[in-house]
Amino acid sequence: MNVKRKMLIGALWRSGEHYEPTSCWHDDLMQVLIQVLYIHLKFSMRKVAQKTMNKFVSTFSMMASWLAKLSGILLLLMCLLVCVHVIMRGFFNTGILGTYELVQYGMLVIVSLTLAENELTGGNIIVNFLLDKMKPRISSILSISMYIITILFMSFVLYNQVNMVGKKFADGSVTGTLAIPHWILVLLICIGLFFFIIAFIIRIYSMLSDYKKLKDQEAYS
Repeated sequence: MNVKRKMLIGALWRSGEHYEPTSCWHDDLMQVLIQVLYIHLKFSMRKVAQKTMNKFVSTFSMMASWLAKLSGILLLLMCLLVCVHVIMRGFFNTGILGTYELVQYGMLVIVSLTLAENELTGGNIIVNFLLDKMKPRISSILSISMYIITILFMSFVLYNQVNMVGKKFADGSVTGTLAIPHWILVLLICIGLFFFIIAFIIRIYSMLSDYKKLKDQEAYS
């Protein structure tokens, strides 16, 4: 068995494919060619899937960033509204009608629309002193499990919020002062929750990729 054949068999073995030399070199060559074509096809499909996923993540991150910027603009306008309201109350003993209502509902919308961007950029506070003391493989499994549980819980919350949109639209309920339809506010919250769940799924995808790399490193070490 020459050196090139040994190298090819070693590459096939490291890729996880099964190969057993036979007594006939024609059968060996055919088996190796089939395995090489299979590995090439598998790696090509994986590369296409990886490229598609990266494009999706990039597009989603850009959309989440737009929502975060929109929330920042809304927050700035809300601060200006409060400042003007306080100044008018101080000098003219009267404020802007509906300020409390806009701040109350506006904060819900602002927080909801920034959840995805915050998750993608790692802005959430994570208490991981226990995970740091575990082995990297066990820590990754626990983290992925917790993210899956969170996705299931947030999906349940989103499902109920979507049902609430229909109910609020049907009964025509509005806010007390400015008569803003409740269903519009709930719909904006649903959009934020939906992006938040997708951000969690992207985080799990990233963690699974890191876990696979860690597993391969342990296999080769």
